[in-house]
Amino acid sequence: MRRVMDTVEMPDRLAENLIMFIRQNDGTLSRRRREGEFAKLRDDEVRTLEDIVREAFEGYRSGKSIQMGHREKKPAPCDHACQESARNG
Repeated sequence: MRRVMDTVEMPDRLAENLIMFIRQNDGTLSRRRREGEFAKLRDDEVRTLEDIVREAFEGYRSGKSIQMGHREKKPAPCDHACQESARNG
């Protein structure tokens, strides 16, 4: 979210929504959102923000680890029942 906030100034909640909307629409901000709550953004800003979000979440759907700022996101670990099931085969 830091890169989004560094690109354009907006409230945290609006930036979170922007990221969510871009992710929900396969890496682009929908026309409806673009003409609605994000109408003040210039076309070049929207393209930059879409690129930032796509890059940040690249590989996320496939379960791969990705770098997001200073934290690494990994798939959730297997719980105890899952581990037992894997051992017992």
